[in-house]
Amino acid sequence: MDTYTHSPLPQNSNYIRIIKLQPSSTLQAVLHCEIIVKELIDTSSPAFDAISYAWEGQILSQDHFIYCHEKDGRSKRLLIIRNCEAALRHVRLENDIRDIWIDSICIDQATAEEKNNQVRLMGDIYKYAQKVIVWLGEDPILRGKRVFQILRMLARGDIQNIDEMVEHMLERTAPQPDQLYGCSIFGEIFDRPWFTRLWTLQEIALADAYEALFLCGLETIKFGDIIEANIRLAQWRSEKTHNDNPDPKFYHYRVIQDAITVHALLRSYVISHQTAGGFY
Repeated sequence: MDTYTHSPLPQNSNYIRIIKLQPSSTLQAVLHCEIIVKELIDTSSPAFDAISYAWEGQILSQDHFIYCHEKDGRSKRLLIIRNCEAALRHVRLENDIRDIWIDSICIDQATAEEKNNQVRLMGDIYKYAQKVIVWLGEDPILRGKRVFQILRMLARGDIQNIDEMVEHMLERTAPQPDQLYGCSIFGEIFDRPWFTRLWTLQEIALADAYEALFLCGLETIKFGDIIEANIRLAQWRSEKTHNDNPDPKFYHYRVIQDAITVHALLRSYVISHQTAGGFY
């Protein structure tokens, strides 16, 4: 089968590519899409969802690809990285086409000039996206599901059993109390590569972060719920600690707090640079 090649975008313009991701009821089904070109103007631009994810140093592989359907009916294969493929499989709808912007497909990675032009538009892409979805990765042993369930309970104020919930947040295999922070199941989610990359953090800072949707495996949570949960968890920790010698087992909540603090600082940075007339 032929390899898909991108048609050039108009130079020095606000045109972007959007993929129309074909539906499937099977998670592992091969990916199919149509790539269209649209002008990015403002919120009245064509509705699309933007995907934010970490490349993690992955490279193109013959094992990971998407079939791109052209107007003449032919299908051509485009190689993608594993994380991109996994993200698209998980955001794909069962019955409807979904319009998606995702960098490794919508930007011609082989053309430096285009990459530079598209990077200039990244602020508006995430700003005008109908929804920003953060792909954190697979969740084979359902740690993400457990963490997101706990965070949603905390966010809605269901804290009657918070002591029991916190016990479940911690692994019981840590040999020393001061190692519990690193063994928190929160850490297993919030220490993932997405939270350590300035580039990905910038993407959500450019969006309406409170409404951004985090996706880990099949489980989702709004960033706003993470923020609310952190506030309640911090209040609970304050009640449980004494003087200047807090119990080390309560430090695990800082994994979330650190992630939110980084976002808040970055958001301020973005706003100041946008006011000054640019970001990237």
